[in-house]
Amino acid sequence: MGYGLGMVFLAGSAVILTVNFKKLAPHVRMALIPMLTLMVAAECIQIAVPELLITGGAVTVVTVAFFFSLENPADVFRQKLLIDALTGVKSRSSYELEIQQMEETFVQSRDIRFGMVFCDINDLKEVNDEFGHLKGDDYIGDVAQILTRDLRGAKSIYRMGGDEFLAVYRNADEAKIQQEIDQVNADCKAMSEKVPYRMSVAIGYAVSGEEYASLRNVLQMADYLMYQNKTDMRREKARLSQDGQQLNVTGLTDRIFDAFAATGGRNYLTMGNLSTNVSRWSQAAVDYFGLPGEFIYDSATVWMEYIHPDDRATYWTDISAVFSGAKKEHDIEYRVRNKRGEYVVCTCRGRILKGKSGEPDLFVATLVNHGIGETIDPITGLHNERILVPHMEKLLREKTRASFLTVKICSFSRINLLYGHLTGNQILSQFSGVLRRVVGQKGRVFRIGDTRFTLCLPGMEAEDVSKLYADLTNVARFEITMDSITIPLRLAGGAFVVDEHYAGSVVAVRNNLTSALERSEQEGHGRLTFYGDPARGESQVDFKLLAAVYQDAVTERRGFRLEYQPIHQMDTGEAMGAEALLRWRGDEFGKVHPGQFVPWLENDPCFFQVGWWILRKALSDAREMLPVVPGFVIKVNITVLQLEDERFNAMVLEALRETGFPPQQLCLELTERCRELDEEYLKSQIEFFHRFGIQVALDDVGTGFSSLGVLLNLPIDEVKLDKSFITDIRSREANQVYVGAIVDAARRLGLHSCLEGVEDQKTYEYLRSLGATCCQGYYFSKSLPPRDLKAYLLADKEKGRARQ
Repeated sequence: MGYGLGMVFLAGSAVILTVNFKKLAPHVRMALIPMLTLMVAAECIQIAVPELLITGGAVTVVTVAFFFSLENPADVFRQKLLIDALTGVKSRSSYELEIQQMEETFVQSRDIRFGMVFCDINDLKEVNDEFGHLKGDDYIGDVAQILTRDLRGAKSIYRMGGDEFLAVYRNADEAKIQQEIDQVNADCKAMSEKVPYRMSVAIGYAVSGEEYASLRNVLQMADYLMYQNKTDMRREKARLSQDGQQLNVTGLTDRIFDAFAATGGRNYLTMGNLSTNVSRWSQAAVDYFGLPGEFIYDSATVWMEYIHPDDRATYWTDISAVFSGAKKEHDIEYRVRNKRGEYVVCTCRGRILKGKSGEPDLFVATLVNHGIGETIDPITGLHNERILVPHMEKLLREKTRASFLTVKICSFSRINLLYGHLTGNQILSQFSGVLRRVVGQKGRVFRIGDTRFTLCLPGMEAEDVSKLYADLTNVARFEITMDSITIPLRLAGGAFVVDEHYAGSVVAVRNNLTSALERSEQEGHGRLTFYGDPARGESQVDFKLLAAVYQDAVTERRGFRLEYQPIHQMDTGEAMGAEALLRWRGDEFGKVHPGQFVPWLENDPCFFQVGWWILRKALSDAREMLPVVPGFVIKVNITVLQLEDERFNAMVLEALRETGFPPQQLCLELTERCRELDEEYLKSQIEFFHRFGIQVALDDVGTGFSSLGVLLNLPIDEVKLDKSFITDIRSREANQVYVGAIVDAARRLGLHSCLEGVEDQKTYEYLRSLGATCCQGYYFSKSLPPRDLKAYLLADKEKGRARQ
């Protein structure tokens, strides 16, 4: 029984130790091996001399000895912190502790020479990707064993990171260090024959001396030399063809190539030796396109495999003409596949260079990758969006209180038309100089579009932004000149301020700036507009809501519906029609106020689809009102996007035909932005609708859109005065004079007039004396769904009979 237990204990321990040998720290291995040796000796003696009965005692001794070899938890934790668990060498934490002591020694006595050998495992990522991380760990462990075995003169070896090791020598002999490094390289090469991957280590070393202020400087030099060694090894590897044969790279290793290739950005350099048929490519091109290496044999054929199939014939014809001497320069644009499988447009320009004998020697070319954008705007010299976005991300990430201002030069197309695009570009360049001067050291300026610029102003408050914008508009109006002629620029500006608590993204900030800029341009006439300015009664835009509205607009339009505000004759008070008003309801948002989405929707291209739906729905509902009010007039707002679309006129006629609604009882109301259209074009559109009996009204007279000049020049049928002039008309004499003049002018011109915003009986009674044609407002009714509108008209008809 004793023999059996002893043998089981011995065998189990041996198996466990063998399986986990690499994972054990060296001090644990050294404790277990003597114990197991004692066990083996005890069992052998027991078998030879059974009377000794020492097996049980041996088990007890070994067990007790093992437990005494263990350390207390604090020591174990400290050991784990200072010893790398995977390799058994010292950890980075151990280095940080010990380097302080070594630095003190170095400062006290410069006679002690410290040697720093910095090592980096090559191709670890490729091994992990191809064979898995367990093999990668084996790779690290094997290298650690080689370093521990071969760098025998090192006082300590540390694992500094995932694939980096540091060996520290004291009173180092450089020749001895180099000898041990050579042995490391030899053992890695030998080990490569036993594993499915190539093992190698890039190594650099430096020895302390008077030229170094600290040991960390010595380490930095060793790190630099290691990187140089790694680059040389990578280049040496690149000189091998795919079948492992050495390529002839004569004439392709000049460091000038390295300099141009390293600074080319999206411009890749390639150079081929015509006598050896070996080409060298920029490392950036190798990485981006996934080329087989920096040096490629017969690269013209290899490169053609990366070119889009439709472009290969053109490429081959052109490159063959250059190599045959029929063409001097290779200058062609084609599509190339990158390592992600995407095709990007590239332009390649190259030519043959001749050697001393006058014979063709080298082919040199530059490949411009148009799939990678430039970071500098060529016209203004300002950074573009590729730099703006990370700069904004940095400000937000660091919780910096900052203001962002987007400025646009309005109506710049007119400048291009009057002076030409070349002059236009010169003006943009001048304006960018103005921006730089006004902003100065307060922030950075970026060009983000044709005539739009974004300013990032860290630490600047809203009041300071307003002052800066005022200075900018003043300079833009008076200081831009061309050939001694002042060219005034009109600006629009949108701003957004974030504080240290702001949690939004760069996308949200830019959306806010776009929203504020649009309001500045369309409503504020260039006045600086802050996004979500509560002092001005402005609410913030919910872009999640707008995304939901947009999605519904371009798909089934389930959330959209129409309500109708009744329109009454001014003299009799009888209902004579209604205006169609757009509404939207969403499952997540409920009933949404039209002010939150209609202004935005009317300026988006998707509104054409919504407008088609509105027109058909309004005419269909209006037809149901004809039995109640035979002369029922339906008024529908139309936008500039609809009038600009060549399909719109036919669409209106088609909707009338489908619904059977009388054309003469349809009134199209021109919204404010229609002023952006050419006046002659707008006049021709109105005349088209008149040919079919359709009426056209001018909406929001009195606001930014309308003027008496428009009334005189456009053949409209009706003017609608904005409610802002009606609400307090009885208390404001200026409003009384203005409304009276417009109504009188309309009557004299033979036009109808409609007054919006009639809220109470006293206002209605006052307005009726002015002689307007019709009116609408809450005094009569709020907007109603179709069924309620019909009931309202029936009730109003009964009231009319009662009045008679």
